[in-house]
Amino acid sequence: MFRRILHLLNRRHSAHSWLWAGLLGLLLAAMAFFFIPIAFVETAAAEESFWLTQLHTARQLLETDPNNLDHQFRLATAQAMLGRVEESMETFETLTSLGADDSYARVIVERYGGKPEYENDLLIQTFLAFAYYVDKDYPNSVKAFDRVIELDPLNPWPLNYQGFSLYQCGQLDVAVVRLQKSLRLQPNNQYTHLLLGLAYYEQGHYLKALAEFAKAPGAIKKIFR
Repeated sequence: MFRRILHLLNRRHSAHSWLWAGLLGLLLAAMAFFFIPIAFVETAAAEESFWLTQLHTARQLLETDPNNLDHQFRLATAQAMLGRVEESMETFETLTSLGADDSYARVIVERYGGKPEYENDLLIQTFLAFAYYVDKDYPNSVKAFDRVIELDPLNPWPLNYQGFSLYQCGQLDVAVVRLQKSLRLQPNNQYTHLLLGLAYYEQGHYLKALAEFAKAPGAIKKIFR
């Protein structure tokens, strides 16, 4: 997700260089004078149990079969749903290095998509949502994350990934609503503030965007490092 955000920021910069430069200047000033440390927030404790179990299961399976694409995908999914964004990105990179291209995501969809026996299976529904997501099939990603959110309603992370998918689809108003809902679950989540800032910026609400960016100094630092 970070690389796609950086690409979007670079694209905005080339299209509105004078405005973006001004916003960044104001942002840096605001961070200098009003900086409040905001911790990166992972999944709430009440939601951790299921995904921690999946995380540990994936690691155990990978001990005996480290090149198994399904086990790596399970690990990346659990990391993402726990808010371990950088770990998840590294695991998805491992998947790529093992030969998992876009066709692997489609294998996941063919294996599980549209099958009623998996309708209430949180793990499988999350597999589907991320399969669409990594394949950049954002419309179907949005739909799939709807089901994940229904099954895991107190977890902000499917809302964040759905919000970014909605952003990519140009559904900015709905993206803002989803990201605001995520912040109600975890008000100090820097990644969510960054995504909401991007949505506001695209809508032309530059002061609102600036306010959100000022709440995400660590996330911005990670993107531009």
